[in-house]
Amino acid sequence: MDGLQVTNAPQEKQAVSSLEPDKYTHSQTHAYPSNSHPVASSYQEQTLAQPYHNEKPLPSDSRQRIPFGLSIVAYSVLVAALMLIICGAAFGGALGAVAARKGKDCSPSDNASIGANSTSPTATATTTVFSIVTGTSSSSSTPTTASGLVADYIPLAPSQVGTAALNCTSGSSVFAPSGSQFQLNCNVNYIGNDIGLITTYRLEDCVGACANLNILTGTTSCLGVLFNANMQDVVSKNGGNWWLESKMENAAAEGTPPSVGAVLVASA
Repeated sequence: MDGLQVTNAPQEKQAVSSLEPDKYTHSQTHAYPSNSHPVASSYQEQTLAQPYHNEKPLPSDSRQRIPFGLSIVAYSVLVAALMLIICGAAFGGALGAVAARKGKDCSPSDNASIGANSTSPTATATTTVFSIVTGTSSSSSTPTTASGLVADYIPLAPSQVGTAALNCTSGSSVFAPSGSQFQLNCNVNYIGNDIGLITTYRLEDCVGACANLNILTGTTSCLGVLFNANMQDVVSKNGGNWWLESKMENAAAEGTPPSVGAVLVASA
């Protein structure tokens, strides 16, 4: 025990002596001149040690929120589609209104005038055919084909015609398409020799039918024709206006002129 006490004594002294420089150093800190401002230096160190804080408030989310959570592209497409639908509906309504207005503008009187114009070519063409009665002629507005022929021609009914065209000179001759010759006797009727009755508008058709009958039968059964130009009157009373004659006898003055008796003088 005594030996241990002797050994520890120098260590305690050494420990005390080692603390001495600390005291010296600490006293040296207060030896600085007064203009060094140790208090200010201590404040500066504390200021630098504090973390930096920005006092400005954080900016709020300035982005505009899009309805339904759509993206900008999807929202733009949706708006464009809606605009197209609205514009299309407005445009369609405007067209419908214009069409309805045009339909109303076409009045019944206009339709009647159109119908009258559509039937006028037929009337004009028929008038042209029978204008020979007055010695005049006019051009026809009846539709024609590429070859210049009249298309879809319909003559007037006999009840609508007063007199057909007839150019008669007594003693003159007319010829059938086959070449047969007939001599004309104006306003002369041959009574009691009829073998056929037909309605026609031209004397040329009468003599042509008579000549063809002789050719088809191989005989001379038709010797002439009687043609009366009074269409409405004669046709309504007799059912026709020209007669095939087996004989050209019993000549008499015609009571309802104009008419002609054509006598066969030469067969083809």
